[in-house]
Amino acid sequence: MHNDLNPDNVVLDGEVLRGAFDFGDMLHAPRVVDLAVAAAYQLGTAPHETIEQFVDGYERRSPLERAERAAIPSLVALRLCQSIVISSWRRKLDPGNAAYVGADIAPAAASLARFGGRATLPNRALRQRRSAVLAPGLRLSYQEPLEVVTAHGVHVTDASGKVYLDAYNNVVQLGHGNEEIAAILGAQVRRLNTNTRYLTEAVVECAERLVGLLPDELDTCLFTNSGSEANDLALRMARSVTGNHGFMITPNAYHGSTALTYALSPEEHLGSTLADWVTITAAPDSALSGADPSRAIAALAGRGFGLAAGIVDTVFSSDGIHDVSAGYLDRFAEACHEAGGLYVADEVQAGLGRVGRRFWGFAASDVVPDIVTLGKPLGNGYPIGAVVTRREIAERFAARDYFFSTFGGSSVAAAVASAVMRLTVDCDLAGHASEVGGQLRQVLSSCANRTPWLDEARGPGMFIGMPVRDYDGVTASVRAASVVDRLRHEGSLIGRTGAGLSVLKIRPPLVFGQSDTIELGAMLNTALTDA
Repeated sequence: MHNDLNPDNVVLDGEVLRGAFDFGDMLHAPRVVDLAVAAAYQLGTAPHETIEQFVDGYERRSPLERAERAAIPSLVALRLCQSIVISSWRRKLDPGNAAYVGADIAPAAASLARFGGRATLPNRALRQRRSAVLAPGLRLSYQEPLEVVTAHGVHVTDASGKVYLDAYNNVVQLGHGNEEIAAILGAQVRRLNTNTRYLTEAVVECAERLVGLLPDELDTCLFTNSGSEANDLALRMARSVTGNHGFMITPNAYHGSTALTYALSPEEHLGSTLADWVTITAAPDSALSGADPSRAIAALAGRGFGLAAGIVDTVFSSDGIHDVSAGYLDRFAEACHEAGGLYVADEVQAGLGRVGRRFWGFAASDVVPDIVTLGKPLGNGYPIGAVVTRREIAERFAARDYFFSTFGGSSVAAAVASAVMRLTVDCDLAGHASEVGGQLRQVLSSCANRTPWLDEARGPGMFIGMPVRDYDGVTASVRAASVVDRLRHEGSLIGRTGAGLSVLKIRPPLVFGQSDTIELGAMLNTALTDA
């Protein structure tokens, strides 16, 4: 291996490499070292993009293995460090020739500073394969997509071995790779996996556990495969039992990806208008906080539609994450009932302890919903959703309509969900969410207090939002995206939400600890400085 393919040591004919000389650094080493050394001399003012282009060009002739590609950023950084150290040492040995022997120090130091702490290269080959077979609407997170290969607890690991603190993935509330959940899942797969048309212990136990965590009025379960399906079923039930067609939502709501739930998800509408049978009422603490849900229902009636149900995500995630103002849910539910509609609490994101000791988002009010829907955390990553309602509503729906799901409430899904609920209660994760979530808000708010364009943390338990403001010519949306990407490079994962995606969204697994909180705060401080 040549080990020093810098521009002064190669002979080019146009863009064709014709030869190399100066073999003083030649040694035996993995071929990727030669590539990294050559790349280190090409960094310029945009080092990451340059290395990506350099490596992509190399791979057109000679593909790299995953481990080789993953090693390149570290090898580039090591070569720059080597240049600085050796040149500094030689300058001390030969002070009379310091200008010549130390010529590499300043450019290498500048390149190292621009290169920063990034430890991975984007896997362009994998992205190209993905683009060839997956639909373009399936977006990747982050400006530079993250290739994750393993995860455990509150950490995920990328293809290079870099470990990230996960402060975003609320689905795995017991943590990634929970061993007890994995063991129960595997055992049930080997024993039996069938549907709800057979009499099985697993689905009955799951339903009993679920209704045991809810108010007595909510005593009947139906199982689905996701939160979207659960919301879709709840909306179907509302139309069936009320005979009405219209729905009331909040301004930037998201309730799912089925045809019906998508119609009630303006967050995803990309400028398209709502159907006439959908009406909008304000979210808590929004600019329309003085609005009355009764007026929204009256507007719906004016278009010829009665109200089947009002549905709210009880942590108001897509509306920017809000602490529910006093009486908000009471007024919402009362307006629904006065109009002959149902009150549906979408607990897909808020439910099962994430909001803290009250356990459910709807429990901010004394009003018991007519229907509660669940999804995401119920299976700790295994697909399952649920609708829980009053017996009389379920009976009226069954008399008029049909529902069955081959995999909804399967033996495996039910066994996993039962274990998730049991561990959530036994480990007091709701209490943990209140305690550590409070500490996390304090740490994050301390970061915000030093940043003129960032508001203090808000939201219940471990579902936290931090609004970003337009400032100094930079829009809130652009700044929030920059923070998310900078924090990713620091080593932690968060997201964005709200109108214009201008609210930082922090919702870690519920096993997130106090030390994780301190670590996230430190990384956020650094990210805010650079954003």
